[in-house]
Amino acid sequence: MTTATKRARPIPAIESSDEDDELPLINRRVSKKPRVSLSSASASNSTSAQTKSRLKQRSSSDRVLADARRQRRQNGTTTVVRPNPAAAKGRRAKKEEAKLEPIPVEEKKPKREGQSSSSDQGKDNGGYRWWDEGEGERNSGIKWTTLLHNAVIFPPEYEPHGIPLLYNGKAVELSAESEEIATFYAAKLATDYVQKPTFQRNFFDDFRHSLRSTSAHRIIKKLELCDFSRIHAHLEKKKQEKKDIPAAEKKKLREEEAVRCKKYTVALVDGREEKVGNFRVEPPGLFLGRGEHPKMGKVKSRIYPEDITINVGHDAEIPPCPLEGHKWGKIIHKRDVTWLCFWKDTITGGSKYVWLAAGSAFKGMSDHAKFEKARRLSQYIEQIRRDYRQGWKAKGKEPKQRATAMYLIDKLALRVGNEKGEDEADTVGCCSLRVEHIKFVPPRTIELDFLGKDSIRYFNSVQVEKEVYENLKLFCRNKKPGEDIFHRLTVTGLNDYLKSLMDGLSAKVFRTYNASVTLDNLISNTPARSDLLEKIVFYNQQNKEVAILCNHQRALPKAHGSQMEKMDKKVVDTQQWLTELKRGRNKINKSKGSIDSVDLIQWMPEKPVFTEDMDDKERAAERKRAAAAPRVKTARVKKLPQIETAIKSVSERLAKLKADMQVKEDMKTVALGTSKINYLDPRITVAWCKKREVPIERIFAKTLLVKFAWAMETSEDFRF
Repeated sequence: MTTATKRARPIPAIESSDEDDELPLINRRVSKKPRVSLSSASASNSTSAQTKSRLKQRSSSDRVLADARRQRRQNGTTTVVRPNPAAAKGRRAKKEEAKLEPIPVEEKKPKREGQSSSSDQGKDNGGYRWWDEGEGERNSGIKWTTLLHNAVIFPPEYEPHGIPLLYNGKAVELSAESEEIATFYAAKLATDYVQKPTFQRNFFDDFRHSLRSTSAHRIIKKLELCDFSRIHAHLEKKKQEKKDIPAAEKKKLREEEAVRCKKYTVALVDGREEKVGNFRVEPPGLFLGRGEHPKMGKVKSRIYPEDITINVGHDAEIPPCPLEGHKWGKIIHKRDVTWLCFWKDTITGGSKYVWLAAGSAFKGMSDHAKFEKARRLSQYIEQIRRDYRQGWKAKGKEPKQRATAMYLIDKLALRVGNEKGEDEADTVGCCSLRVEHIKFVPPRTIELDFLGKDSIRYFNSVQVEKEVYENLKLFCRNKKPGEDIFHRLTVTGLNDYLKSLMDGLSAKVFRTYNASVTLDNLISNTPARSDLLEKIVFYNQQNKEVAILCNHQRALPKAHGSQMEKMDKKVVDTQQWLTELKRGRNKINKSKGSIDSVDLIQWMPEKPVFTEDMDDKERAAERKRAAAAPRVKTARVKKLPQIETAIKSVSERLAKLKADMQVKEDMKTVALGTSKINYLDPRITVAWCKKREVPIERIFAKTLLVKFAWAMETSEDFRF
């Protein structure tokens, strides 16, 4: 693909002053003419990000701000400066013309256990606390005024390795394009995909298509005669060479890559820095899809700049195209959307977007609005349920089917389901349920068995209302297994009906509402007298109930068995040591003061023995050998106070190990993260943690603390 190279617009000259470095990014105004760029964002540090939108002129208030900060450092005083609201006239006046006065900072209160650190709040959006703004300003149609970013990083071009493909035992020379596709297949030889007929058929069709203009096209006609083992061996060798790179060199390579990518990781939105989520273009490869996707095995083509649409501010410099000889497909300035770039997937035809990170202001506002909409459903839910109960007895087929489907969506958290084309996976929702997906068990139990979203099996045996049971039997009467149960119901019609009940209502709102209400009710019954570990285990068990409701499942991890064995071994070792400590304590107590210490035996893992000439690979092998070696008998002399302290700490460690082991076993096929991220209002969890004095970090991972920074100030009295 060859096109004229697009030259990047020159970066405008920028005047600098001593005050520049004193100003936070949010206080800097974007110069509109000439256009500005984000090149200097890559030089930002963790405390004060530098941007290309340096000002040619500084307002008097900006100078006062910089001077005040310098003076504060010189005097050693702890103050901050902020604009005087009385002097503000409009939003621009507040930023540029407000009088600034130093305000002493209140003494920082110690962080309460279970409360998120303030450093986590707004971590991905430059500290912007959008939740302090009014609802009207957040809900306006225009999402941003100025937007600058550096677009995306492309994967490196393919470098041919020259390893031949064997066909019927003979080496066949391939073009670079065909060799790359053959290498994609060789990389999957150790997976189950190469055993699937659909995967094999789709791959070979595309592989043969790449051979059409070469002599190999006349030779290679059957996949079963193709031998990719040499290419696979080459890939394994390269993989091992990468593993064998010394740790210091790996660290250096990571640092170099971080420097190269740095400018792509941030965007400037209305003068504030926001982290970019997915800034890498996916490399070409074989499409896998989810479940038994009919297009698995097809070749995903390489994405080039011509395929990409860039969304930037009208006065922002267009990001320079990183590939020589190429140019961006399209440049737009849509201020009512929050994506930065997009392109079409070469297999599914769907759109792939580059978004800001999960902790960005836009994502936070979207999450907040989603959960508030679900909370608003509580005002309508009783009337909705009364209506669909009445609809079960309707004379018309369509209202009867709609009312019955509404019950399943509400009570079983089913998705609506969309009609699928022949080239899409056969996943099912409520509207697309077929007769073959349901069984009837008198007096009123139904068994549902179908593939849901992402080809995850949904199997549920549930007792339903008598009218629902009879209606479903009626809808299935005289129908073939492949026919729709709700044949008079369409996805569009059901969605329109839901919106008529409440503005913005959808099946997903029902799922969010039912998931959040269920968790809120379940964790409100936390046992009163329970320690920290018991509270965490209790919370995870209730989270599991919500995940089961929403059918958030996962396949059993391959390493689950070995992980459980390791944990069981730790439990046994810890239990033995605790027993030995208690034996020593009893011996001292029975002596009635005649002895003050005892000899104890602890079985310890063997320590690895390292030498100076060992490389990283040899050190790893030595650690593995030591871990597998028999335990070493170690004698210890301890006095009674030491024994008492050790018994307490070992007992706590043993309790934690058992709790972790129980949670791991209970959750082995349940995906707790999906409901936490998408369906559970984080304010429920934050309020529970504060009320039960559970550190929020024990429930939310760091990524969720950043994503849900807006929820961290929730009162402990919050109820969904």
